[in-house]
Amino acid sequence: MHAAQALTASQGGQTNRQTATLRLVQAAQRLDPLAKALPVELADQAITSEDRSGFELSVLAARKTDAAWMLTLADAHTAAAQILAGHSKHDPRQGVYPTTDLLAHPDESTDPANGIQTPTPALIEMDTARSLLAVGRKLNGSSGTIRTDVSQNAKSHQEATSALIDMVVAHLSMAMNLGYPATSSALLQTPKH
Repeated sequence: MHAAQALTASQGGQTNRQTATLRLVQAAQRLDPLAKALPVELADQAITSEDRSGFELSVLAARKTDAAWMLTLADAHTAAAQILAGHSKHDPRQGVYPTTDLLAHPDESTDPANGIQTPTPALIEMDTARSLLAVGRKLNGSSGTIRTDVSQNAKSHQEATSALIDMVVAHLSMAMNLGYPATSSALLQTPKH
């Protein structure tokens, strides 16, 4: 969370959307080490989260005339899901997800984690970041490093951890770029399920 805040602050508040999108695209392209390290249950969670976000952004883009950037962002999510699915034993992607809430609030939505009104694309990014953070929490041992098979070396550990962190920071940075509040109290809230 703090890395994304620092990144946003170092670039004078909200970063340029193109730069934030490029960061997300590049982070997605480096997910292979994480994909190899994820057990099935966590892979399913990460894959579904990325795929659903790509679908939702595509739906929103179809409703706007100036949304080429949103399609690029949707493609980054879809590419991340594809890379993660490439090492999974099965493919949990549904391709199509419910759109009732999305279509009811295409411009602004209320974040269920904290009640903040935020642009809907920003909330999609925040939800994806939170999902990946949950994957990281389940995957991390008490030492704060990713638990993987004993046969994997320290370099593989570090690469998988870096890939996850880079992707979370990219999603958080994009969420802030799209209008999600950059305050710690907003970012650190987790949904109460």
